[in-house]
Amino acid sequence: MLINQLTFTRFVAAIVIVFFHFAVNNQVYPFYISEWQWLADIIKVGNLPVLYFFILSGFILTINYPNRARSNKPGDFYWKRFSRIYPIYFISFILSVLFVKNISLLDYILNITLLNGWYWPSNMLNPAAWSLSAEVFFYILFPFVLLKYFTLTGKQLIGLWGLHILILYLMQYKYGDFYLPHYLPTPIETMLNFSLGIVGGRLFVIYNEYFKKKNIWFSTLILPAIIVQCSLIIYFKYTWFDGFWIFSSLFLLMILSLSSFSQTWLLTRLLTNPVLLKLGEISYSIFILQFPIMYIYNFSLAKVHIGLRTTTHFYSYLILLISASYLTYTFIEDPVRRKMYKYRSKSNKPQVVNV
Repeated sequence: MLINQLTFTRFVAAIVIVFFHFAVNNQVYPFYISEWQWLADIIKVGNLPVLYFFILSGFILTINYPNRARSNKPGDFYWKRFSRIYPIYFISFILSVLFVKNISLLDYILNITLLNGWYWPSNMLNPAAWSLSAEVFFYILFPFVLLKYFTLTGKQLIGLWGLHILILYLMQYKYGDFYLPHYLPTPIETMLNFSLGIVGGRLFVIYNEYFKKKNIWFSTLILPAIIVQCSLIIYFKYTWFDGFWIFSSLFLLMILSLSSFSQTWLLTRLLTNPVLLKLGEISYSIFILQFPIMYIYNFSLAKVHIGLRTTTHFYSYLILLISASYLTYTFIEDPVRRKMYKYRSKSNKPQVVNV
């Protein structure tokens, strides 16, 4: 099941994360202007789109996973996921190694094996890469978790959605000086966000005809979801650390709403414009290369003794990042993934023996 209108949202999420890392706290225009304080408040919690990526990942994998899931080999699934995330990640790892010093051998090992999210101090090499540890953990469990979800009815899935919210809330509730996320490795802490994406994906598959029939009603859910998120951030000062339980459900509502858009609507045609689709496709490269490209850019500017104002520095870097991500996607990420898929398909073909 292909839902192209979701693709561009990945680019938006990736760019917000880049602004969060490099712009909002560095006197970059317009975030230091009082009239734009509301936007600065939103970007200051720009790590929240990582949750969106987690939920979207669970949703997309679920709606595209065959109904005959039991007949699919987990090895094929793992190979496809490895082909999707590791080649470009390996490039980001090599680039980071060239520029980041004072990293221990343990840190190198944890990063190259994508175990860095299990030991937070090891994330200095490429600070964005911790999320891939969570992705890998989710991928390992996915074929087995999904098989259980296939047995649930729509009502049971809705109940499970409510249970996710309750558990996420209890996880983030502070019991005096005790705060559970301080003791949970991030892959475990974020697993329920992936799982919530699976719940949403199964609901969308089960009630697909209903979503189509009532698409005008479902499509309007995106507006209150966005308004509530902005209100929680701007007026109630919710962040990842106290609002992750409610933002997860709001992100899933946005995904379900966008997925219900009719292909004939003007907004759908706009979101599926080839340029916007391409930007969505390069979003993973943008996300994982953001720190290595900044390392390279700063090193190059220092080499030629060029000093730039913070605003000029950031926006020129952003153009460089998007350009580099387009090139790596076009000439490395996509071709390598296709070749790896092809290799796996050939190796799985039964051998014909002439007798």
